[in-house]
Amino acid sequence: AVPELGTTVFMVSGSQVKNGEGRMIALNRVAESIVDGMRGIHPTHVFSYRGHPVTKLNNRVWKRIRVTLGLQQVRVHNMKHTCGRPLRAAACR
Repeated sequence: AVPELGTTVFMVSGSQVKNGEGRMIALNRVAESIVDGMRGIHPTHVFSYRGHPVTKLNNRVWKRIRVTLGLQQVRVHNMKHTCGRPLRAAACR
């Protein structure tokens, strides 16, 4: 937790990011509660499935959800920019 920001942040090392630059990811209360509920289920990853870390999001379930909701054009990358840029801008003010 970062009391000055009133939130929890994740530090992602550069080795886990495509461009090699580490990142700080701020969590809102909903995201923080989801992450807190997942803690301890897997020793190294927040999200896991059947004991294995979830390392990809572009899988059958994601594709089926997009079709069901009529959002085939939405990609994970779109959501990253939709959520990430406003969060970064707010953190820099």
